[in-house]
Amino acid sequence: MKDEKIVKQFIYVIIFIALIVIAIGSIITKNKTTFIVSYILGTLGAILYIISLYYDIISLNLKRKISKKGYYIRYIFSASIFLLVGVIFEEKLTAIISAFLGLINVKISAYFVGFLFGGGWHEKKD
Repeated sequence: MKDEKIVKQFIYVIIFIALIVIAIGSIITKNKTTFIVSYILGTLGAILYIISLYYDIISLNLKRKISKKGYYIRYIFSASIFLLVGVIFEEKLTAIISAFLGLINVKISAYFVGFLFGGGWHEKKD
């Protein structure tokens, strides 16, 4: 139960960051539709990445055996998002950069979740 709460916190932080970046990116870029759709695809990829990583950690804990299948699937999925936005949109540079920004939300949200919800000062000592 506690672990599912952490995954939900990750997803909430990813969505919050996404709303901020979409607002800023729609002001800065000329190709608003390309930026927003590619960023949303990257953000959905980041959310699926976190969920997949969570289930890999759970299966690692239960099986006590390291499997690289989930690792490869996540990176093939990330590459497929880049290929998808590169094929769909004419503004390829904007599409690929915004999809990268959406996927990098996983890394950025890890810092924010650790800062906001994690750390020794939030845990109860026994």
